[in-house]
Amino acid sequence: MDLLPSRLCCGLELAVAHEGSQQEAAMERAPVQPDTGLDSVMFDLILKFLQTPGQVLLVQGPPGSGKTTFALEILNSLEETHKIYASSRVAPSRLRTQFPWIDEVIDTMSGRTARASWIDELHDLRRVEPDTIFNQVLRLKHSKQRAVLVVDSWEGAIRNTNDEGRKMLESAVLSELDESKVSVVIVVEDSRKAGDLGYLVDGIITLDQSELDGRRVRTIAMNKLRGFSVPTKRGIFSLDKARFTILPNGLRQPESNLHPKSLEPVSSPKGGLFSRQQRHGPDARRLDPERIFPSHRR
Repeated sequence: MDLLPSRLCCGLELAVAHEGSQQEAAMERAPVQPDTGLDSVMFDLILKFLQTPGQVLLVQGPPGSGKTTFALEILNSLEETHKIYASSRVAPSRLRTQFPWIDEVIDTMSGRTARASWIDELHDLRRVEPDTIFNQVLRLKHSKQRAVLVVDSWEGAIRNTNDEGRKMLESAVLSELDESKVSVVIVVEDSRKAGDLGYLVDGIITLDQSELDGRRVRTIAMNKLRGFSVPTKRGIFSLDKARFTILPNGLRQPESNLHPKSLEPVSSPKGGLFSRQQRHGPDARRLDPERIFPSHRR
């Protein structure tokens, strides 16, 4: 195997380095092209899951992680469904102040925003007895109407109940949902206090938040969606303007980097790697490869 002189080797290294730097510069100049499919895939999958009658979705996460915003965004995105939001934490008037878009409906034809509520029923569970919640759930199930019920939060709904009352409410919410055409979203603050709900429900969504370089990072994880294939289990989201938005994720490489060109072979200088004088002159012995590289054998 022929050996290249050091100058030629350095030249090749410089050429490779120059090509690499050009590709890196191209990547820096290329606009970021996010994977715009992530946001629609994840959220559409959750909506499709709830549009199947009888599904129960558990939404868990620490305080301030966006559970209420997420539940309202689900109701807002569902179509041809009776939407019920039962809050045991916030009064309806305060909820409308925090989320003004609750009373905004966009006309699909003109694109204009009209003043109207898209929530069919908005209940305050803070001052009602557990029997009242129980009866409301039974009324909804007996109506045989396609509906989605959000209970926010489960801890508040069972706050004034004993073990027997909690089991009755669980039975009312979780039983015979297929026949009633009702799907349920249960919001919990502390999954450790949710009892056996994690085993009884059909899907689990976990919202969380952390800090990275002084910035808040919000994450969503689809832990379980029974009967559905989950291609993307995790994502990041924003609560900007009190709206739940799953953000695009990932970067795409520019085309030049996806299909790099192979290096062209480098021909030897005219007259070979060494000139005739170098091969046979007084410096020939000093340039002998066997002296430079003792392990080299021609």
